[in-house]
Amino acid sequence: MTTEKFYFIRNGQQIGPIEAEQLARENITPQTMVWRQGMEDWKEARLLPELDFLWQNNTNNGASGVPPFQAPPSQQSFASQNNTPYNIYANGGIPPKCPPTYLAFAIIVTIFCAWPLGIPAIINATRVEKAYNQGDFAGAERFSKAARSWSIASMAVAVALVLLWGVIVFFSAVLDSAY
Repeated sequence: MTTEKFYFIRNGQQIGPIEAEQLARENITPQTMVWRQGMEDWKEARLLPELDFLWQNNTNNGASGVPPFQAPPSQQSFASQNNTPYNIYANGGIPPKCPPTYLAFAIIVTIFCAWPLGIPAIINATRVEKAYNQGDFAGAERFSKAARSWSIASMAVAVALVLLWGVIVFFSAVLDSAY
């Protein structure tokens, strides 16, 4: 047995670090996703030789003629998906903070400024938390920046239109007073 610390996924939640011997008490299956220091990505527990002891003593396999359970291919491995919430984070297992949504800013500029530019701001703002909750932290950051950019663009267009209107009113007043 090994003394390394492992993390595993149960019901979408990361659990650990715990020693390999404790994994036996956690009733993990060969398909349970696990990770330890030195691994590049999460893998099914059955793929790690150091965890073979967890199912070698299973008397149901072979003795009773019942074949071992194998998950359908669509559910077998999460490791190939890019946007899974099962990544170990650089800061010791704590996920990064959710980026700001800028939803209030987007709604305000949509109502009071240039609504054609405010609509994409609202759409991107509503996608921030969804991406974050799905574990797509880079996507959440991207949507946050897009929401902020669209909101600022909407406000800038509104300011430019007000300034243009002011210049037109000023010159029309100057021209009217000249006659």
